[in-house]
Amino acid sequence: LDQTPPVRAPRGKADPFTPQAAGGLIGAIAQWSLDTARRPVPEFAVLGALSFVATMFGRQVVGPTGAGINLYLVGIAGPGFGKEHAHKTIQTLALDCGMQDLIGPGEVTSGSAIEKVCRRRPVFVMPWDEMGVVLQSVTGAGSSSWAKTIRKVLLEIFSKSTSVWSGKEHADPQKDSSAEPIFAPTVSLFGMSTPTTFYRGLTEETLSDGFVARLVVIEAKQRPAR
Repeated sequence: LDQTPPVRAPRGKADPFTPQAAGGLIGAIAQWSLDTARRPVPEFAVLGALSFVATMFGRQVVGPTGAGINLYLVGIAGPGFGKEHAHKTIQTLALDCGMQDLIGPGEVTSGSAIEKVCRRRPVFVMPWDEMGVVLQSVTGAGSSSWAKTIRKVLLEIFSKSTSVWSGKEHADPQKDSSAEPIFAPTVSLFGMSTPTTFYRGLTEETLSDGFVARLVVIEAKQRPAR
């Protein structure tokens, strides 16, 4: 019997953004994303797989702390990194599996738009191409009141995935009323952005209200070969 103790790599040397490190279904999806990409980026492949699996099992799984599995993921890279392929991966998977309802809007104009989608289908992931532009539009000095409601809604529903969200009551009787609560809205976000655009959208307000704390931001450093 071999009694040699296992050798563990230092935490700083371990690379979590590989299909092998992810393992299971997440690893299989990440590997497929890499195999089909013109410019394979392991970080984005794993993020895409995480966003899809978290959405697929939304409202069915609760974490050990009682939190849901909805994620706000952001991939950061310069031009020419093939950022759009990760979005294409989850959209193709959803269509081929007959789960197209899991894919939410790629762009919204207000928080009310997100609420409208939640009332139709409370579990979805939003693949946003220019997350930095969205941040600038909802936090900038010249941003409209409608755009600012996007951040407010994203803050509210993040912690509601295992509880109830009441939404917003409209004064106009012609609009849908929010009298009916939304149970366990599990909304994930999978955004992409260039570094300059993304970091320009960060303000003191986003840091102080906890919005940035809800984001998992991963920056790909090495441009992959074609």
